[in-house]
Amino acid sequence: MDRHGLTDADLIELANDDEFQKIFASDPELDRLEAEQYDERKEFFALNWMLGLAPVSIGRLPILHPLTPAKLAFLWGIKNAYALDGTCTPKDADIFLFVLAHDLRDLGCTVPELPAKAAGYTAATGLSFQAVHEEISFLIAVSFLPLQLLPRTTDDRPPRYDVEWLAELVSIVSKESGETASYIMHEMSLTAASAYVVSARKAVDFKHEVRHRVPKEIAAEIMDRTYALGRAYLDKKRT
Repeated sequence: MDRHGLTDADLIELANDDEFQKIFASDPELDRLEAEQYDERKEFFALNWMLGLAPVSIGRLPILHPLTPAKLAFLWGIKNAYALDGTCTPKDADIFLFVLAHDLRDLGCTVPELPAKAAGYTAATGLSFQAVHEEISFLIAVSFLPLQLLPRTTDDRPPRYDVEWLAELVSIVSKESGETASYIMHEMSLTAASAYVVSARKAVDFKHEVRHRVPKEIAAEIMDRTYALGRAYLDKKRT
């Protein structure tokens, strides 16, 4: 494997450099690669949501409904950080949990009233905000788990769960599943919708690029990313 010109001495220096270790620990690309590795809990939840067996709980708060395409689009539209890959706050968690617990067509409040209506949902779990944040992040990861089969792209633009995204998703899933647009948007789990998108891609995947990546591939990319980070850090440090 290409070590990006790093010597054994360089690697020892990096291993003992606190600043580099902070960069290494917070690198989003490494986090993404780690998330691609097989996770039995994620696979179990994804299967449950594909089968329509959604009920789970976060602490003491029951989660009776899955994250749906419509709910994700709505959260993106109101700029909730969980739909924007932004810095999340307890207020974001309250609103996410409130939306998850209700039918969008019957929220019982207007958008400006949402923060007040949702206040206390994080506290109702009985868990710390950090624990709730990790559980919400897990639910979102499960929702997109099937998409890991798709080939990687170089598009690093932030996601847009807008009208165009929702319409395209519904169109693809409707053709694959035979379900109505209303059912797909408001009742089908985003996990199931993502799986149908992958199924549609497989049907025209003549290069066999839609597939599970083997652990060796992911491990090699993690090492390559680590070496690249180390090389860039040392070059900057020594100039």
